[in-house]
Amino acid sequence: MTYCSHEDLVRINQDRLESNHRWQVEKKQFADFPVHVKEMWS
Repeated sequence: MTYCSHEDLVRINQDRLESNHRWQVEKKQFADFPVHVKEMWS
């Protein structure tokens, strides 16, 4: 399950490889995503 497009995943992977600030932000958003999905099912 993903919350973004393939193009975004490619960019996110590049951010991960570079360990830049966008990667830190993206990790938090990704961690929040399953929590949000679970809340929608409650």
